[in-house]
Amino acid sequence: MIGRRLHLCLSAVVALAVVGVFIVGCADKKKDKVVIAPRYKELPAKKVPLVFKDSVLERCDLTNTEPFLVSGYSVVVNLAGTGDSVAPNKVREYIYNEMIKHKWGSSLSGVKMPSADMALRDPRVAIVQVDGYLPPGVRKGQPFDVQVSALPESNTSSLAGGILFETDLRIMGADPKDPGGSVNVYGRSAGPIFVNPAYALDPKASEDAAARRSLRYGVVMDGARALTDRPLGLRLRAPSLRLSKYIESRIDSRFQEIKPDTIAEAEDEGVIHFFVPPDYKGDWEHFTGVVTHLYFNDTPEFETEKARQLADEAVKPGAPLMDISYAWEGIGKSALPVIQERNLMTHADPDVAYAAARAAAYLNDPSAPDALVKIARTKGHKFQINAISVLASLPNSPAINDQIRPLLDSDENLVRVEAYKMLALHGDGGVFTRAIKAGFLMDVVTSDAPPVIYATRRGAPRIAVVGNRTALDLPITFSAMNGALTISSDPTNKFVTIFYRPPMPVGGVRTREQAEETKPISVNSRPDLAEIVARLGGEGSEEGGRGFDFNYGQIVSILTKLTEKRQVSAAVAGGVRMPASLMLQELPGAADSIYNAPVIGDQGRPQTDEPGKVGMAK
Repeated sequence: MIGRRLHLCLSAVVALAVVGVFIVGCADKKKDKVVIAPRYKELPAKKVPLVFKDSVLERCDLTNTEPFLVSGYSVVVNLAGTGDSVAPNKVREYIYNEMIKHKWGSSLSGVKMPSADMALRDPRVAIVQVDGYLPPGVRKGQPFDVQVSALPESNTSSLAGGILFETDLRIMGADPKDPGGSVNVYGRSAGPIFVNPAYALDPKASEDAAARRSLRYGVVMDGARALTDRPLGLRLRAPSLRLSKYIESRIDSRFQEIKPDTIAEAEDEGVIHFFVPPDYKGDWEHFTGVVTHLYFNDTPEFETEKARQLADEAVKPGAPLMDISYAWEGIGKSALPVIQERNLMTHADPDVAYAAARAAAYLNDPSAPDALVKIARTKGHKFQINAISVLASLPNSPAINDQIRPLLDSDENLVRVEAYKMLALHGDGGVFTRAIKAGFLMDVVTSDAPPVIYATRRGAPRIAVVGNRTALDLPITFSAMNGALTISSDPTNKFVTIFYRPPMPVGGVRTREQAEETKPISVNSRPDLAEIVARLGGEGSEEGGRGFDFNYGQIVSILTKLTEKRQVSAAVAGGVRMPASLMLQELPGAADSIYNAPVIGDQGRPQTDEPGKVGMAK
């Protein structure tokens, strides 16, 4: 028995010894290394001028600066029988469900509307695609334009006069195979549609191929609101969490005065997101210009010496003056003594003078606005309009406004319009502004120069009547909309009558409300053009009578026709009256989607800077 126990014990010892040897043997083996691929590829060093070494410009690339496409499907109403609701089955089903969800045909909505089925058979209604580009750095609640287009399958001939019903804007929201797209909604849009005013009232426009194409597209100006912040981004060329955190701190410390909250957020070792402060009023290009030209060293001694180096560089031929101007602005008030001591704001080279005055103005130098005014008032100066634009972005100054006001009489329309825009923005007494019921602002500006009517076609809708006693030329007989709208003078040539016969509803008049809506509208007015515009927009109807309800786009179209026929004039120097011209806001590049073929075609994947990211705030 004892021998058996001893045998068992020896067996256990031998077993433990074998296990121990196995464990030791395993421990002696080298563990395989787990290699984790870097999240970001290291990029080669960026070549920048020596004066910009050790700056954000050198170490980072700017990202999230491309407009970000969001889209959806919706319906347009109030068309003059030019709509059509033919659409892919899934799109039509989606629209029908959305209409039911929004209580079409229900008395609960508070608005008398036909049922969804009836509406989609009505040629005053069209199913449309809505495309919007979220601007770089857009903040929650900020407005932006959206393009509305007739579907390729539909027979919609014109969107003139239409009103877009509210629609959600998503990533790939206008995918005909999956209407509605992603769950996340990044914007929401609705409002009156602005189409090419050259064609909107022309009954023969459909005979022209370009006109037919143009009228199937329109824009809802400032018709969408962003539902989330979209940050701008910096991508470190050599990823480093320490440097990423430092750049975050550097940006926040530079802009602490204007916004004490966090502006920058280091996401990881490769990306820093940053947000446009409200003080920049959506001017993301200006803000990113300053951010990317910040130096890592922010000691007073370094900043003073760097400002001197920048001044030395600025007067050299071919100097990168815009970069230098941003760098001075990034340095801050330490740069002002150098700019002042070197007399750079009055330098003989106009490029140098503007770059210095611009930076100094944004650094609150009291002498800088005067330097910009001098540039603005110098006829033919290459930075004349730029100087006015900078002055417009500065805090309101009645003294500066007084010096810009004479430019309203400039013989260059671009200068006149830029001066008007600045004075209107500052609420100057020389610009009388009135909010019109139709949803736009009208400005009346006195000027002795040849009259001009200026109308925006992106951003906030706004009409400016610039001239001296701008009015219709009497006698007058004006007709548009196939004769449905007329403006005619009375026998005394002191007043005019504006007459409009609304279109008949499809299928004829069936209800008392329809009968009331189709009654002709007649309003008397003075020939003053501002009064005519106001009345067309629904203001000042006869007591107890109905007013007009033309939208902004239709009114701009009417003004286009009146000026083309030279039926509007104003007094100029010497008391002579000259015909007014219409000037539409210039569109930057591809944004001119109303007049050309659509810039937004079939939607591919959205452009992003990093895989799996859409550049939106968390």
